[in-house]
Amino acid sequence: MSALDNIFKPTEEPERDSDRLEAIENLVNYWEFKEALKELKKIKLAPNIFLGIRIIIDGILSAIRESIEDGVLREELRKVFVKYIEDIIPIANEIGNLRLKSLAFADISVAFYMLNENLKSDLALKTALNIASDIGDDDLLVEIVKALIDRGLLKKAAYAIKLVRNRKKLDVILSQLAVMFYSSGEFEKADLTLQHIESPFHKATAFYYMASVEASRDKEKALALLDSAFKILDEVQNPILKFELFLKLVDLKSSLTGEPKPKTDFSKF
Repeated sequence: MSALDNIFKPTEEPERDSDRLEAIENLVNYWEFKEALKELKKIKLAPNIFLGIRIIIDGILSAIRESIEDGVLREELRKVFVKYIEDIIPIANEIGNLRLKSLAFADISVAFYMLNENLKSDLALKTALNIASDIGDDDLLVEIVKALIDRGLLKKAAYAIKLVRNRKKLDVILSQLAVMFYSSGEFEKADLTLQHIESPFHKATAFYYMASVEASRDKEKALALLDSAFKILDEVQNPILKFELFLKLVDLKSSLTGEPKPKTDFSKF
C-alpha cells in the first residue's frame, strides 16, 4: 500500500462501550468469563462499567446453579468462580459514581455468598453499605437490603440490616416487604422481616395489612394477626399515629366478626 493510500484510508470507528457490553453478553452466554473481564476493563463510562459487572456476575451465578451436582459445586470450579469475582473488585473500585459503586459491591457480596466465601461476602457488603451511608443515600441502603431479601439471602439481609443507620426509612420498607412476602405465601421471609422491624407502629401496621390479606382466606388467622397488632399498638408513642391505626384495626375486626365497634376511650391516646 502506498503512502497516498494510507492518507486516504478511511479511519476506523473507535469501539464503543455498547459494543463491548454486547461482546460481554455473548461471552458470558458461553461461560467465557475470563475474556468477558478483558472486555470489561476496556469500558470507559461508569454506568456501563456497572452494567458490565452486573452482566458478568449474573452469568456466574447462573453458571453456579447449572454446575451444582447433588447439591454440591465442585471445589476446583468453585475456586475458578471465586477468582473471577476477585478480579471484578479492582474494576468496581474504579467506578467514580458512588451509588453505582455501592450497588456493584452489593452484587459482589451476593456472588461471594453463593460461593461460600462468607468473610469476603461480608467485607463486600460492608463496603457497599458504608459507601451508601457516607453519601447519605438512605434509599440506596434500603435498596441493598431489599435486593438481598428478594434473592432469598435472609441471613445476609439480617447482617445488612444491622449496619443500616436510618432505622425509620428501613422500617417503612421492611413493613412493606413483610406484607408482600406474606401475600405471596413466603411466610418464612415475612417472619424474618417482621423480626427486624424496630418501630412498633410499622410492625403493627404490617400485621394489620397481613390481616387484611388473610381476611378473605382464613378469618381465624386474620383475627390472630389483628390480636398481634393490638398488642404491639400499646407500644406506639405517637398518639396521632396510634389513634389512626387503632381505628383501622377496630374497623377490620368488626368486619370480620360482625360485631359492632366498641366505644373508644379517647383518654388512652
